[in-house]
Amino acid sequence: MSSNNTGPRNYGTVSYNRKSIDSDTSSPLYKVFVNNPDSTIYPSASIPTVTTPLSIVGGIIYYGQSVKFTVGVSSAGTFQLDISIADQNGRSNVYVASNVTAGHDTITWDGKDSLGSYPTSGSSITITYEYSVGVTHLPIWDPETNPGGYLVNRIRPATGSAYVRWDDSNFSGGTVNVSGGSGNGHQWASNFGNIRTMNTWWNGFDIIDSNVFSLTVTTPLPIEIVSFTANLYENNSKVVLNWTTAIQTNNSYFSIEKTKDNVNFDLVGVIEGAGISDQLLQYSLIDDKPYSGISYYRLKQTDFNGHSQSFNLVQVNNVENSINSNSFSIYPNPGNGNDVNILIKNCSVGENFSVVIYDFTGHQIIDQNYKISNNGMSVYPILKDSELKPGIYLVSGNSNGKTYSTKLIIN
Repeated sequence: MSSNNTGPRNYGTVSYNRKSIDSDTSSPLYKVFVNNPDSTIYPSASIPTVTTPLSIVGGIIYYGQSVKFTVGVSSAGTFQLDISIADQNGRSNVYVASNVTAGHDTITWDGKDSLGSYPTSGSSITITYEYSVGVTHLPIWDPETNPGGYLVNRIRPATGSAYVRWDDSNFSGGTVNVSGGSGNGHQWASNFGNIRTMNTWWNGFDIIDSNVFSLTVTTPLPIEIVSFTANLYENNSKVVLNWTTAIQTNNSYFSIEKTKDNVNFDLVGVIEGAGISDQLLQYSLIDDKPYSGISYYRLKQTDFNGHSQSFNLVQVNNVENSINSNSFSIYPNPGNGNDVNILIKNCSVGENFSVVIYDFTGHQIIDQNYKISNNGMSVYPILKDSELKPGIYLVSGNSNGKTYSTKLIIN
């Protein structure tokens, strides 16, 4: 009998090392005491925490692709994902276990079910996790039988009974319980453990089944964008738009659109796509009539079935080409959400000036109108006794058919 932190083996993955095996290869590491040892010599460990919630990189599970998870933890330990898959073939559970260190960690799932196949698009994926610290394995060589199983109580820190776990899948008729459970865990019949190293493990502390979330397997995007840029040139009289793709699938064409308010878009131009390609391809389009001031360009892709998707906006600040007869600024910016003012310059008495504030989903938050009361410079409150949540907002001003835009940051 020995006790360690890996199981019968210590040179493979977590899932591989902890399985019971047909040979005597256990590695002693931990001391085994008959009684509770002196706490001044062997002090109790601190209880661990998850410092950053588990999340999926990119937030989407794509068919045929691996999936990366990120999480932050306070102490080194083991992180196990219980991935439940419901697809046209029925329900299939996959367990992904990885050693983690204190800080920020990345865990990778190959995206396949327990049969080695990718779940079909539209399949429902439910993910729970277990973060454990102080894993203790008890590999025992040649234990003929164990009809009573194990009961494990955690003494220091006193956190109750530990879930007993095992993986006897290397043997015909062997059972597996890597999630553990209360009661007498890991029993086996007469001679089942003969000339075998039977491994059982538990954790010094567990955070179990936290942060359950569900997703649907998504068909991969028709294209993969490497970059998309918009830059002024020729004395700010034109905007050149460049983008690069790494993958195109069923891609008919690209279209470029521009906007001042993130709500109303105008078409700049259309460029034919490559159909199917796995090569880096570069594209370019010129806008001969860019907007004055701040504007935004959007790249849109449309496939042969007529389906389209849009990508992130890129900003152009065409200050040199802006018309300075009417202009405005916001202060304080950044602000705290209250008592935000607009400074309107070079306007005439009686002129109407409208101000609209949008959040970055395009939802209109505030719509106000002003009549200029004096020439030169005027100051008006646009947020008075009204609070905006922290974030970035688009403020659009309009006077005599000309539109001006700026960002407002609320801390």
